[in-house]
Amino acid sequence: MDNIKMKDMLIQSLTKIYYMEAFQDLTEFLQGEQYVLHFLSENKDVEITPSYLSDMLHISRPRVTAAINTLRSKGYVMTTSDNDDRRKQIVIITEEGLSFIEGKKKKVEGYFLDFVERLGKDDSMEFFRLINKIVSNVEED
Repeated sequence: MDNIKMKDMLIQSLTKIYYMEAFQDLTEFLQGEQYVLHFLSENKDVEITPSYLSDMLHISRPRVTAAINTLRSKGYVMTTSDNDDRRKQIVIITEEGLSFIEGKKKKVEGYFLDFVERLGKDDSMEFFRLINKIVSNVEED
């Protein structure tokens, strides 16, 4: 089989994976509101500002602001002014936000636990090896 046919097969396979519910749910953790919410849940003991979120998540300030506004309207976060600098806003995840993101996280983890159980240990390890090889090769370019 030539490289062109293998390239097409790779694209088809990755497209099938991309449209699976498990990967769509995972993607939500890697962008947008859930990305922000997940970061906040993992860093509850850190004073987090919109600028800090922007820097740490590598997303623009306007996108962070939009996400915070939406999450606040859903009751998942609240903002408060810093005691020393009233212009500085602190973003805090609420109990409702924690509950929501933990539920989403458990759902995604369940998908992938099922995935590795169905593949089995050997195929799972081979899959991880190939993903890491792909990432290493792409990062070298």
